[in-house]
Amino acid sequence: MGRAIRNRTGAHGRGEPPRDPAAAWTWRSSTTNSTAARAFHSKALQSKSDKFREQLRRATVGLIDKRAWSAQARRTSARQRQALVGWLDTIRRIGKGHGIRVWTSSR
Repeated sequence: MGRAIRNRTGAHGRGEPPRDPAAAWTWRSSTTNSTAARAFHSKALQSKSDKFREQLRRATVGLIDKRAWSAQARRTSARQRQALVGWLDTIRRIGKGHGIRVWTSSR
């Protein structure tokens, strides 16, 4: 019976339910169940698609970031890198600027 419904053969090939009430009930319940199953399956697939799309977006952003920094590193001379490392060390020593020794214009 399930194969006949899937393949839409015999009474299931018509666009209307069969005349026999028991057969009509079977036809209607199978149509309702398959519609609900398709809707559920569609939602699950959409959810998976959305998750994969977000993963792809994150991977693309990461790739762009890595390629941009790689290109910048190739353009930076040894002297410039040394200056940047010195600046980074200074910033680390200063901290985030929230300590009690931070100078503010209100003092």
